[in-house]
Amino acid sequence: MAIYAEVRKLDETAEQVRYGYSDGAGGLEQLIVLNKATKTLEPGSGQARTILFGAVARKIAVTWAETGVLPERLVVAH
Repeated sequence: MAIYAEVRKLDETAEQVRYGYSDGAGGLEQLIVLNKATKTLEPGSGQARTILFGAVARKIAVTWAETGVLPERLVVAH
């Protein structure tokens, strides 16, 4: 099974960063929220933790850990 997502930063505050992501095939955009203090990533309100959510969360976390910068845009492809 292939995993693909286009990720973009929606907004950032001192406490959190909100990202939107979709499968690139016109699917509904999902939200993922990074809590900077706890360094945790959670789905947007009412959204489920899916395989795609996990792949996007991992990509954001790894990019942040490796570069020290929260990315503006990412592509996840596995």
